[in-house]
Amino acid sequence: MSSKKEVTVTPAMDKQKLETSGDLRRLIKNIALGIMHGEMKVPEAVIAVKACEQINVSLYSEIKHAALLVQLGRTAPELGEMPLFGRITSTENK
Repeated sequence: MSSKKEVTVTPAMDKQKLETSGDLRRLIKNIALGIMHGEMKVPEAVIAVKACEQINVSLYSEIKHAALLVQLGRTAPELGEMPLFGRITSTENK
């Protein structure tokens, strides 16, 4: 009988915080290690990595947006606080 424990990826991963880009990298590393050690099934890992990719794309977009605002002399919202909806306005005409 194998002592390998099967890991299931769930939306509520209580034991891992995911607040920084370093946390995201550690999560991806742990997914790879889980596959290597037989603790995670490949289809579950693929789903988890795709979610990580989407988080990474979102972070990249938000950072690019903030950098553009700063270049334009505007104040950028803190990361994680960028509005998703609303009107894009220029402060130039105000």
